[in-house]
Amino acid sequence: MKEIIEAFLYEILGKELSVFICSMLPVIELRGSIPMAFALGMPWWESYIISVIGNMIPVPIILIVINSLLRWMSASKIKLCNMFANFCSEKSRKTVQELRSIRFGDCAFSWLFRFLRRVRGRARW
Repeated sequence: MKEIIEAFLYEILGKELSVFICSMLPVIELRGSIPMAFALGMPWWESYIISVIGNMIPVPIILIVINSLLRWMSASKIKLCNMFANFCSEKSRKTVQELRSIRFGDCAFSWLFRFLRRVRGRARW
């Protein structure tokens, strides 16, 4: 089985295309495509460039499709789809409100403010 996979990746697809496709997969992404490129004998700079470009390709497609998908899911009669679409919409609405309230000067230290707010909320004094 291993030989079949190696033959498919190396001989049929080629090294560059196999690294490119591997970097587009959601779970593997750059963590798997760069080591795979090294295993296939590609130079580090070439593997990095191909992997990063392949990792960015799905982003515009997802951004274009996500709104229509969420609208379809919220109008669906399936309760689970409805609940998931409402959860995603509410989460994104809260995130947008949070991001709009942050001024440019606060961006550098926003992680610190969020951390302190969480720690202060947990403390019992």
